[in-house]
Amino acid sequence: MSNAADGRPPPPQGMPMKILVCLKQVPDGKTRLVPRAQAPGHVDEEGMSFAPNEFDQFAVEAALQLKDADATREVVVASIGPDRAKTAISNALAMGADRAVHLKDDAFAGGDPWSTSLALAAVARAEGPFDLVLAGLQASDDNFGQTGPLLAERLGVPCATGIMAWTLEGVTLTVERELEAERREIVKLPLPCVVTFQTGAGEKAPRYPSIKGIMAAKKKEQKVLSPQDLGLSPDEIGRSGRRLLVEDVAEPPKQAGAEMLTGSPTELASELVRRIRARGIA
Repeated sequence: MSNAADGRPPPPQGMPMKILVCLKQVPDGKTRLVPRAQAPGHVDEEGMSFAPNEFDQFAVEAALQLKDADATREVVVASIGPDRAKTAISNALAMGADRAVHLKDDAFAGGDPWSTSLALAAVARAEGPFDLVLAGLQASDDNFGQTGPLLAERLGVPCATGIMAWTLEGVTLTVERELEAERREIVKLPLPCVVTFQTGAGEKAPRYPSIKGIMAAKKKEQKVLSPQDLGLSPDEIGRSGRRLLVEDVAEPPKQAGAEMLTGSPTELASELVRRIRARGIA
């Protein structure tokens, strides 16, 4: 198995590092999702506001911190989506990424982790070779959490998910993975590799674009690629190439109204304990 993200050996030491960040635009967290009655499994996007996926923003920040440590490192952002995805791409460029690749052909739309990872792997090969491929742990709209590992498998490189902290020494990336029960796992990965980030990763939140960064982003390259540019067939990407079918999307059922308790803190605590015991919960 090759250990390079495009099937070739990694660049010789001393050559500038190249970092690819996968970025998705998702519905804003405050947006109410309304199922589309005429299209089961879809939501109505009319009037919906969008924002960069929060998990991916921590991946962008990690890449930029690596660039801060060595200005020769190049950070490339790749995003799949319609024309509106330019907003998320421009935000990443304003934060400090060097250039971007936008897959906005209709053939890329409606993909699942399987078909999305195929498209992103083609980007990594066409625009690489990359020493690091970074992504969010999952997307906040579908929460699959599978695109990163599938991308690593397609590229034939190691992968670690749920990253909370990282250090890079030479051609070795040491990461701390978040596990259940507040546990952490330390993993060492040789470059090139793919890693996905948890929200809250690192010692600081993703940076805000500065006015200077926003102005500079307007001059940075935003390459638009089609399936043909990447040597892909429309039948194997997007909705046509997906392996997962979402049959329906529905709002959670409404429950009975809440009952408000009144009284002092001591009285409230006693009444709450009484009700919990009465229901056999404790």
